[in-house]
Amino acid sequence: MDFGDLLKGNPQLVELLGGAVREPRYRYYQVKNVRFCWTTEKIEHNGKKRFVAFIRHELVSKRRKNTRYFKTTKKVYFARRNKAKARALMWYEKYLKKVEVRDNDTVQS
Repeated sequence: MDFGDLLKGNPQLVELLGGAVREPRYRYYQVKNVRFCWTTEKIEHNGKKRFVAFIRHELVSKRRKNTRYFKTTKKVYFARRNKAKARALMWYEKYLKKVEVRDNDTVQS
């Protein structure tokens, strides 16, 4: 029996540990400090199991310059994993076009 199985069988232990023990596994596309992610495991959302597409920005702490953390800025839930991956890919491609346009403008001026 592993730790996950132990938690599934004991709701009091899950509540004692503060609910979710870990984030679901996820994959991502990355441009500079922005990650366009989708989960590969379902999570509980409004009583249903869902996959999630989300955007995370990597930020640097103001107090400790060497400390980096991620801030989630957008999140959308899906019943199917391929839909979540498609949404993350759409956001990624849109962002790439925006970055390319910005880079082209600075090169020409």
